[in-house]
Amino acid sequence: MNLWGLFETHNFFRNLGG
Repeated sequence: MNLWGLFETHNFFRNLGG
């Protein structure tokens, strides 16, 4: 499990949401 990957994914989803 990559912490950075999880963080980036969260940021990506946040960016998608707006």
